[in-house]
Amino acid sequence: MTSADRVYAWATATGEGLVAFMITWLVAARLMEMVLPEPLAANTAMAVAGAIGALTLAVEGLGHSAQLRSAPTQPSP
Repeated sequence: MTSADRVYAWATATGEGLVAFMITWLVAARLMEMVLPEPLAANTAMAVAGAIGALTLAVEGLGHSAQLRSAPTQPSP
């Protein structure tokens, strides 16, 4: 696996993590506003979204890297 493959894997995982963060933040903010008082609801939603985004980044980054490591390599010319 080349360094370009590693950059590809982690850049893709970063994008997926950011999407998971944004969607979780929107949903969690609405749900937390119904249950918790205002300043605590926003902080809790941000913490939950950050954890989900970081978890998605780690899982997907490791998954993409593993797929690239196990992929057959092409012989160099």
